[in-house]
Amino acid sequence: MNKKIGVYINTYNNPRNLRMAVLQVLNQVTLPHYLLVHQNNNKSTYQWALEDIKPQLESKGIGLRYVHTPDVPEAKDYYSIAVQNLYDMGADVFIKWDDDDIYYSHYIDTVFNALENSDADAVVVKYGEKLVVNHEYEFQHDKKFDFKWIHCLGGMSPTLCFTRDVAERAIELWSKSYDHYNEVMWDDKILCYELFSSAKLNSRKLITVNDKIVACYVTDFTNKTAYIEILNGWFQDPGKLSDFFSKALLNNKPEFIEEVYKIEKKKYLDLQK
Repeated sequence: MNKKIGVYINTYNNPRNLRMAVLQVLNQVTLPHYLLVHQNNNKSTYQWALEDIKPQLESKGIGLRYVHTPDVPEAKDYYSIAVQNLYDMGADVFIKWDDDDIYYSHYIDTVFNALENSDADAVVVKYGEKLVVNHEYEFQHDKKFDFKWIHCLGGMSPTLCFTRDVAERAIELWSKSYDHYNEVMWDDKILCYELFSSAKLNSRKLITVNDKIVACYVTDFTNKTAYIEILNGWFQDPGKLSDFFSKALLNNKPEFIEEVYKIEKKKYLDLQK
């Protein structure tokens, strides 16, 4: 059976990011059969940013569906809308794609083959590159970062690939209410603790790809207002760092995180003067 590969991209407030994301899909060694774009939290659509790319998608046999949700979706709908649409299109394999990250040409090929050549129901890539861009456009690039410390799936969350069965279960789980999970990476936490946990009845098997790097995770603070808001969240209570820094510093302690932490805290304090 030739499995139908589907890619889903969630996007809001950034037609440029979406366009770059779709062009990266076209750059893949293994191309998907379906591409689902879910734009949300914008009153007007920016589907126009893909108009000249559509013929290229069609010529390569990639079916595009563009879904526009004008309002802010509830946490439970953020990914379920995308995955449900891809499910309805007939995808057998579902591949997550964040619109603000960098994906290398072997991404789809790597996760698809890892899934196909195992007895797992889902795969995620453990290591990735990490790029932090602060509001002054200074770059901090780590060529190999272990995402198991900051993403509960045990790898880089935006490299998740899973079966149709997992998609069906995920849609069902996302439709429920979970007051004990906050909205930061809400969808991943539901999958991690409700679907892939061995403590759960009828859990599904998730494995990691440990020998390849397929993407670069980008944290962009070039929007100064958003940057200050984020830093306020990090430093307003000295006893509480963000999930990212607390887990990384306690468990892995890569030098770049410690350096970024020191630099950003100093700049935050300077901004408050």
